[in-house]
Amino acid sequence: FIFISALAFLPSNMNKVLLPYLFKIPFKNNEKKFNFIFRMYSKLFLIVSYFIFINIFLFAKDIIPLLFGAKYIKSIDVLVYASFSIPFLFIVSEIIITTLDKQHVNMRNQAIAFVFHVIINFILIYYYHANGAAIATAFTFLVIYILSHRYLIKNKIISYGPVFKEKIIILLFTGGL
Repeated sequence: FIFISALAFLPSNMNKVLLPYLFKIPFKNNEKKFNFIFRMYSKLFLIVSYFIFINIFLFAKDIIPLLFGAKYIKSIDVLVYASFSIPFLFIVSEIIITTLDKQHVNMRNQAIAFVFHVIINFILIYYYHANGAAIATAFTFLVIYILSHRYLIKNKIISYGPVFKEKIIILLFTGGL
């Protein structure tokens, strides 16, 4: 989990580039700019996160011994399951919600995800031990992703249709490489 958590600095730093720009432009007068930024950053985040995910997924058996030594070989499966959370770490929707001065929405989403995480951890850890914790983490990040995107779509801040189509095309293209 430390390995996956360490990767969270990438989207955090990328968001630091975006945040000052978004604060300069009010949403009401620039809905097209917000949608454009959302689409561009979504594509960028998808490509970067999917690249990291695929590499960790494919090379976990090499990464663990290289970074942590042979005594941690049993944690390879944990890293593989945890790698599924990476695409959901790279989301631009939370930063857009923040720039709209709706931090309470992000807080509510985090609270819902926290409760979900505790419940799903109890269930999955009981049956799958450390692998269950990794799977629970991936599902929790998915919940945050869904909740934040749902808020933006429901309030007509972004149009997700074009972004969804572009994500599918990128996933199919990169999956075929």
